[in-house]
Amino acid sequence: MVVSETEVLLNELEKMLQQALEPTATPDESEEAQGEEINTGEKLLICSPEAPEGSPFHGHHEEDYLIIDGIKLKAGECIKNITNKFKEIDALMSEF
Repeated sequence: MVVSETEVLLNELEKMLQQALEPTATPDESEEAQGEEINTGEKLLICSPEAPEGSPFHGHHEEDYLIIDGIKLKAGECIKNITNKFKEIDALMSEF
């Protein structure tokens, strides 16, 4: 029973990870990002709407992302749900 519950949780976790990896950049942003180095482990800054024209932050809207191993992931609720699934799997494995 623990194995089947774990399999179900792993399937749900896989779906959540796929959602977190969905492409998030617009074509213009992805072209700009080519050749740019990504700082891993840092949360992207929320830009002020008052950013001066010509600033790299001008015209960008607020986004909430987390970069892990160079991969830009949707943060917030999605990552929280993934963390909770890992906790459930850990608890089931402890029972096993």
